[in-house]
Amino acid sequence: KSIAVSPQFVTFLLGDQCARMRAYLHKTAPYVNVPLSPLVDGAISVRRSKTPSINGAHAHNHLLFAMLHLICRYEIDEDYEEAKQGFPIPEQDRRRIAGSAGGLACALFIRGTMLPCIDEAEKSLAERD
Repeated sequence: KSIAVSPQFVTFLLGDQCARMRAYLHKTAPYVNVPLSPLVDGAISVRRSKTPSINGAHAHNHLLFAMLHLICRYEIDEDYEEAKQGFPIPEQDRRRIAGSAGGLACALFIRGTMLPCIDEAEKSLAERD
């Protein structure tokens, strides 16, 4: 029986451990699945407190990296002949992905600015009654 068809080998190839090993061999940073909610909460805590926590600072840095990555992304034209052959695409033929970081920026604005204002308004209305 070939190792290529065994379920354990296929599971390994599709798993996180293999992805980290490939990233290490390619001298890239390993893939890490970071939950978005703690990341946003940590970045917001950095903005609000005078002395942010270590986790908040890490979350803020990770979020800045994610935003920069989204802003710098390009569309991939599948029909471009050089791309099919593995050659780099000339700079003038690339197109940025419009609004790629917009959803994350909106989430930060809503969670960091709007929701606290709504909570304060609800508290002040409750005090009036």
